[in-house]
Amino acid sequence: VAHRFYAVPLSMIAASYLVVADRIANDKILGGHMAGLGLSLGTFAGLSFMYRLSPYLPAVGMSYIAYGYAHHYRSLKTYFDGSPLCSWTDMKEIGWDIISGESSQLAKRQKAAEEEQRRLLIEMYGRK
Repeated sequence: VAHRFYAVPLSMIAASYLVVADRIANDKILGGHMAGLGLSLGTFAGLSFMYRLSPYLPAVGMSYIAYGYAHHYRSLKTYFDGSPLCSWTDMKEIGWDIISGESSQLAKRQKAAEEEQRRLLIEMYGRK
């Protein structure tokens, strides 16, 4: 009786991976691998909540996340020069910026560049 409940989610997962493979095959490689990694994470999250149906489903979800990181994440790293997609130190810096209300270093540099550009325009054209 419970085996009927497995057929729908597992066939939906297989169909979703076929869509991802189609995106990768049709020259949308970066978007396809991002979608594949997201699908692997989503599948893991979904199957980990189905432990009441079967204690084996979270283990199946772990295999999907292992595949996502082994294949899609490694393929994505080639587009980012081997750097990780997300660095926890970046998240820490963003979090501290949000908590303290300070702008990040990039925003400070952009503001300084805008001020420099404004100063140069005033020098060139004068103040109107």
